[in-house]
Amino acid sequence: MTTEQMRRALQLVALHGSVSAAARAENLPRQTLAHQVMKARKQGIAADKPRVRVRAATIEVPDLPSSAEPLDELIDRRTRSFERMQAAEEARDLVPIRVRCNGPYGILHFGDPHIDDPGCNWPLLRHCVDLVQRTDGLFAGNVGDSSNNWIGRLARLYANQDVTSDDTLRLIEWLMNALPWLYVIGGNHDVWSGSTDPLRWLARQAGVLYEWHGARLALVPDAGETVRLHIRHKWRGNSIYNAAHGIARAARFSGDPDHIAIGGHIHTAAYNILPFRNGAHITHAIQVGTFKYFDSHAKAEGFEQNNLPAVVTVINPTAPRQTGLVTTFWDVDEGADYLRYLRRAA
Repeated sequence: MTTEQMRRALQLVALHGSVSAAARAENLPRQTLAHQVMKARKQGIAADKPRVRVRAATIEVPDLPSSAEPLDELIDRRTRSFERMQAAEEARDLVPIRVRCNGPYGILHFGDPHIDDPGCNWPLLRHCVDLVQRTDGLFAGNVGDSSNNWIGRLARLYANQDVTSDDTLRLIEWLMNALPWLYVIGGNHDVWSGSTDPLRWLARQAGVLYEWHGARLALVPDAGETVRLHIRHKWRGNSIYNAAHGIARAARFSGDPDHIAIGGHIHTAAYNILPFRNGAHITHAIQVGTFKYFDSHAKAEGFEQNNLPAVVTVINPTAPRQTGLVTTFWDVDEGADYLRYLRRAA
């Protein structure tokens, strides 16, 4: 056994990690290789470093362009996007609405219409539409949930109604074009449509203010006091004793309470009047109900249906006292009569 053979054996073991692996890789008898390694170690023979085979051929990979937006352009675009969002949000903090109506005016606030539901009170809905149409100075507002707009697992509920989704759109379009809307809010049922919400397009075509979830408006008359109106489809806070609790709580802790704060969503009616600073400012906290008079879900869950579906607020911007600035009527006909009286006397 030569020194070169023993050095070679050590080199193979070092290369492959073990005698067995080296024997398999080089197709050598394991016992022979093990014997050579043992003899080499006894004689103190060191293995040469494994030879590394260097390929003469090479390849060159081109530096391909990236489809990604350059980082500096991405940062600039995100900055401009935020600035647009900030401008849009700040513009909605308090939206100025010019009320082109000499003298007192009113708003008939429609509770959740659910216009395609079998339980929708169509006789009353049509009466309210007709009342606004024939009452000078009376505008309309919609607190949200214009239709059921069932989605996902709730889509099965379409089996319980006889109005198709196409007919629902026709009814909503009729309602949108029938009245002088001061505001229309997208409730949770409307927002379920996401970016394909048809009310957004219909409101734009009709020139109507349409906002998801809520809006805060400054009603600026030709003469007299500006009235702030805050609408939210759903307000935070609940109480078994007072359905308007969430609205009243928001007014009490806002620091700058509005004159009218109104909500829907819970299909229940309630009303709180909140005088601040000995009546120097008065907030009318109104929880309006729904036109969905008969509700199978409420019946199944045992909810009390303490419902009034519409309310009229009459605004007299030149009233000498805060107590006369806003007057609330749950009888919509009585509210319209009072508005006519004020406008005749103005």
